[in-house]
Amino acid sequence: MKKLSILCAFAVAALVLFYALPANSADYNEVTIKFALSGTEQAVDYFTADYFKKKVEEESGGKVKVRIYPNNILAGGSMTEAANLLTMGGAYEMGIFSDTVLANLDPIMLVDQLPFVFDNYTDANRYLDSTGTEWAKKILSKYNLVVLGVEHNGLKQWTNNKSEKHTPADFKNFKIRIPGGEVSTLTWKALGADPVGMSWSETYTALQQGTVDGHENSYQTIYSNNIHEIQKYITEAYYQYASYWMVYNAKDFAKLNSDTQELLKKIGNEASLWGRKYLEDIEGELKEKMIASGCVINVLTPEEKQSFIDATKGVIDHFRPIYGEEAYKAWGIE
Repeated sequence: MKKLSILCAFAVAALVLFYALPANSADYNEVTIKFALSGTEQAVDYFTADYFKKKVEEESGGKVKVRIYPNNILAGGSMTEAANLLTMGGAYEMGIFSDTVLANLDPIMLVDQLPFVFDNYTDANRYLDSTGTEWAKKILSKYNLVVLGVEHNGLKQWTNNKSEKHTPADFKNFKIRIPGGEVSTLTWKALGADPVGMSWSETYTALQQGTVDGHENSYQTIYSNNIHEIQKYITEAYYQYASYWMVYNAKDFAKLNSDTQELLKKIGNEASLWGRKYLEDIEGELKEKMIASGCVINVLTPEEKQSFIDATKGVIDHFRPIYGEEAYKAWGIE
């Protein structure tokens, strides 16, 4: 009986010790991460960053803190400078930047923006969860960047304030704002339009004043920036995909211990998947709101869409020897 009592006492003590241990015994760095974004506080990249911040601070017990800086304010509002500063380190440790912004480091990052590569988000996710992201990790590692996650910037539609658009002929001599890059430039020239490279900070005013006739963007970006208030017509084309990459300066990442690194990788991926689902789920609601506000959304018929695909096929052919078969295969481009 005495031995049994001693054994019971040890068992109880062991249970007390077990439950007294913290649920997460990982050893996290005490660090404050500066997190830079291009988007506003109403955009999906900001929502994703906020999700990341809350989860990291919660799971690290407050040891890892995250400070979010939207609108490229740490880079003087410049998207180009934002990417350059992150590669150099010192200004901030991490960011969410679009493929268009990262193309300032390497133009090959625009490969996923070739026209009519993806019909829907399911198609895009197939490559984001496999070969596309693995390929991009190799490219971005050359520029001192570690990829923590990737999400949708969105499948793009076309806006204008003149009329519905149904065929390539409707865009002849049409001045359309693009974020820049040779892919978008050649795509719109193939459609007979006049593409105008312009920073995002100038776009609303240019559309409002008629400096340009229209622009192209995802539903979420159109709505969150109130473009629908000054551009009555939206053509649902899903003509071009744009991605957002959550990246960390590699040298700064190497300074963190393994527990902190694993935490950031885990939450980075989780936040990016959350951001993808958020954007996919919100589009229908945003379309309804814009229609209710007076917007006209015309959806291209399969035949109309094929006319645009045929008109831009030369763009796919043009970039094949430039980007290479490895990049095309990684994104499922035929």
